[in-house]
Amino acid sequence: MRAAFVFLRPFRAFSPSSSWEPLWNRCHGHASGSAMSGKETAGDRDAPDRAIRALLRSEAPMAELAAWARAQPRLPWRDRPAGARDPYVTWIAEVMLQQTTVAVVSGRLPAFLRRFPDPKALAAAGEAAVVDAWAGLGYYSRARHLHRAAERIVKDHAGRLPESIEALAALPGIGRYTAAAIAALAFGSPVIGLDTNVARVLLRLAGLAESVAGLRRRCGGMLALGDEASGRAGALLEGLMDLGRMVCRLRAPRCACCPVGAFCQAHRSGRVDEIPVPEIRRARRRVRVAAYVLLDGDGRVYGERRQEGLLKGTWCVPLSPPLAEDAAADQDGRALARHAPVAADWQVVGHPVRHLFTHVDMTAVPLKARVPTGGDGLKLSGSWLAPAEIHRCASTFLRKIVKTAGVT
Repeated sequence: MRAAFVFLRPFRAFSPSSSWEPLWNRCHGHASGSAMSGKETAGDRDAPDRAIRALLRSEAPMAELAAWARAQPRLPWRDRPAGARDPYVTWIAEVMLQQTTVAVVSGRLPAFLRRFPDPKALAAAGEAAVVDAWAGLGYYSRARHLHRAAERIVKDHAGRLPESIEALAALPGIGRYTAAAIAALAFGSPVIGLDTNVARVLLRLAGLAESVAGLRRRCGGMLALGDEASGRAGALLEGLMDLGRMVCRLRAPRCACCPVGAFCQAHRSGRVDEIPVPEIRRARRRVRVAAYVLLDGDGRVYGERRQEGLLKGTWCVPLSPPLAEDAAADQDGRALARHAPVAADWQVVGHPVRHLFTHVDMTAVPLKARVPTGGDGLKLSGSWLAPAEIHRCASTFLRKIVKTAGVT
């Protein structure tokens, strides 16, 4: 799908009483003419995009934002000015920041980069090693895509990330937003990637009653600035990201601390809590399984790499097919053991472990059994993992299960 690009003119001075306010009124149906009569024109449909264009080329709010952003603590991966960053570090950081907090990424990114310092090292490591290094960060498809993309970078781009958005977006796991962020932050390209935080800030500043997903879809995940913005789009992007993360939060926004609050149409109209418009989310599917914690005489846990579905590529204890929702059956070890990997004295232990995935609400009922060291004679295709290995390279889901089963 082709992206919708918005080309911006040079910044110009702005005040809330200038041409901005009539434009904002048109976006909300306050203008006279066809917008009031219910007959939408092409100009009316374009009004939201023009409101954002006017905002981003306005000198006053962007200057306030830039001054505020410069005063914020520097994150570990921002060791160079925006627009001149290491492309590889920028790529890994942007992917890791998806669905993972800044605090967690700050602690995990340095170790990942030490282990895989460049695309060639990442490609040569093998998918399993990359997934293991991703342990605990969740959304493991990100790790698999990183490895596949690194292989492509080595094969097709001589081990260096390409500069064009089209070439970046063609790599596995890199969508239009991530491509735009890398292009702006590493190569100085005049684009603004629309992540959730950036989109929320822009919708509130412009006072547009639209969902974040709707804006991102309409703009193809990015806003393209004119060439005059080359070299400074990265700093603007980071300012918007930080503002959305620290101040203009989805819940409990800190409007009193906002450096651009005087220019915010949502704040002026008392609609901060209404913007962005919430998306209707699909309810998570509830799944209940038995989790089989098999230990040998040395206290090692039997594990298998999942070949498909949730947590694909990660270590996990064997799981049963989905079970019926029946609290009484949770204590029936004999019935729960019918899907166990080997015949043994399986006992229900601890309490059910609940873990939320993107689309699945999973509950695992742990069962534990012991076999002689190494499981000689058992038909098992996985590996025996020491508790220390589990804590180092297993998913949070597995760690919760073995902890509940009393394995330390």
